[in-house]
Amino acid sequence: DDAAAYGGVWEAPACSLRGPGVWRCVFRPRMAVRSGPGPDSRILRSLRFGEEVEAECEVGAGWLKLRGGGFARIRDDGHGQLLEEVVGKSKLAASQDSASATAELAEPAEPRHVPAGWRERGS
Repeated sequence: DDAAAYGGVWEAPACSLRGPGVWRCVFRPRMAVRSGPGPDSRILRSLRFGEEVEAECEVGAGWLKLRGGGFARIRDDGHGQLLEEVVGKSKLAASQDSASATAELAEPAEPRHVPAGWRERGS
């Protein structure tokens, strides 16, 4: 239990070191994203090799607080480097740029023809 791992009181750690940034998983085949900054915290999900994530900040002891929830370790003594900071244009930023450009170019959707007296479910 996460609370027990932190003396029975759970409090999200404050950002202490690096600020926001994009990080890439460099560990194969995947690594854990945990509910707290510790190896005994519950696993929430995993990051696949090459996957990029946005971090809000580093919370100390080599852990990143991820945007959208969870914590990921940068380096592990037993496994080595797990994440590396992306410098320059990341795949994540490129896909976000592409999505916003596509949305700007998209034509507005044609209104659907709904027969008289019909209505959508739930309305």
